[in-house]
Amino acid sequence: MKTTIKEIFQEEGYSIPNYQRDYAWKEKNFKDLWEDLEEAIEYNKKGQGAFYRHHGCR
Repeated sequence: MKTTIKEIFQEEGYSIPNYQRDYAWKEKNFKDLWEDLEEAIEYNKKGQGAFYRHHGCR
């Protein structure tokens, strides 16, 4: 099953652990995460890896 970025952000909600709630993301943190996601998706498109989405984790 392929997942799009749109589908990821349309989820009903996200559970953020207490220890991460005080963490404030800066623009660089977001850019690094976004680049990692793009690389993982491209890598997966070439059949060289897997990009997983986990449901039900709280």
